[in-house]
Amino acid sequence: MTEDNDKEQLDEMVDLYDAQGNPLNEKKELSQVHRDGDWHRTFHCWIVNPDIHGGSVLLQRRGEWKQNWPGKVDTSAAGHYDVGESLEDGGLRELREELGVEADVEDLIDAGTRIEVEEAEEGVKNYEFQDVRFLLSDKEIDDFDASYPEVGGLIYMPVSACLRLLSGESDVETGHGYSFVSQEDEDQPEKQYGDFKLTRDDFIPSIDRFYFKSAILAKRILNDEKHIQI
Repeated sequence: MTEDNDKEQLDEMVDLYDAQGNPLNEKKELSQVHRDGDWHRTFHCWIVNPDIHGGSVLLQRRGEWKQNWPGKVDTSAAGHYDVGESLEDGGLRELREELGVEADVEDLIDAGTRIEVEEAEEGVKNYEFQDVRFLLSDKEIDDFDASYPEVGGLIYMPVSACLRLLSGESDVETGHGYSFVSQEDEDQPEKQYGDFKLTRDDFIPSIDRFYFKSAILAKRILNDEKHIQI
């Protein structure tokens, strides 16, 4: 499941919206949506464990086979809604499919909608309305059922370390987790555990500093503060 599966995902149909977020009652293949710069909706969820190192956020390393940003560090779980889906079904599906996490909508902390306009990769125009949510969880790293090869690995990083790194206070910070290492003669990859040193370049670039702002919100949530908004 490598390049062929990436093509299958890009050929999935998604709903289209206008620039104000109103549905157009039209659908289109995802590859063409990114080619043409059509507005569409996605789901992003950050998982925060209050018990690990005073509060840690789960980072997902994208699979190396992914067409867009392979190997980069990203949100805990994220993805496009299928045609007709909303957060109530599509968002929970992404959590289940990528991480094996079963959750209810009531479990998610609403951080609002992020508007992304991004053309950082040649030939890819990403115009998205992103439903951003947080989920408090006591799961250890091996309690997640990460979906390989879409997920290349998982890392728990202390929120304090994320803030230092993504604010520019430090150039390198360390998290702990694993990366999948494929074996040529085996169907299932091995998990290579260890401490991972991350720099800001390991994250997907974002002009609005999405990952830094998300770390700030994670800290606010750990402090039981209100008014959470991306």
